[in-house]
Amino acid sequence: ILTVSLFRNSDYQLVKNISKDGCFSVYEKAKGETCEIRYGVPGEHQILNALMAIAAARQFGVDWQGISERFLSAPGTTMRWERIERNGIAWINDAYNASPLSMAKAVETFSRIKTQGRKIAVLGDMFELGEKEEEFHSNIGHMVADSGIDYLVPVAKRAEWIASTAILSGMAESAISRVQTADEAKQIIPELLTSGDTVLLKGSRGMTLEKILE
Repeated sequence: ILTVSLFRNSDYQLVKNISKDGCFSVYEKAKGETCEIRYGVPGEHQILNALMAIAAARQFGVDWQGISERFLSAPGTTMRWERIERNGIAWINDAYNASPLSMAKAVETFSRIKTQGRKIAVLGDMFELGEKEEEFHSNIGHMVADSGIDYLVPVAKRAEWIASTAILSGMAESAISRVQTADEAKQIIPELLTSGDTVLLKGSRGMTLEKILE
């Protein structure tokens, strides 16, 4: 059994968090070695995924240089924290799908990244959550209000729970624009943006929020 962790004693341990240039350092306990890896995907949950891949690769005899090269050459995944720059606006297309956990991690990571301008979160419904769907969406609303996100665009019926809870948690009503579909969001969002803003797109697959970028 191999263990990985963020800053805690384990077989493969993060010892330096991801930096502005996309690097983090991992310590291999068995050999007492530390290696710096360049990785372009932010978020502690993504670093944990990277650590698990590193642990597996080391067990199969891949050296540190080989691991580093593979991370450098790894292609990005469409609609999974895909960063797109257009006309002075940074778009983070994370619209492939959403669960309560992945939505929370997206909001958390978005709140931590450095931006030139405002942070605008376009959040759609999360589907198939059963009788707890209001609770799960409301939890995201609390996070949005506490995160420092500047503007919220909730898309569709369930996302209204995100908006209403964000307001109860201190977000200004004037910092929210409600729409029902991705097409409606596509119409209003350009009017909200100024150069330097960063926009997060996140919702369940059926919300098709990537249409906003078409």
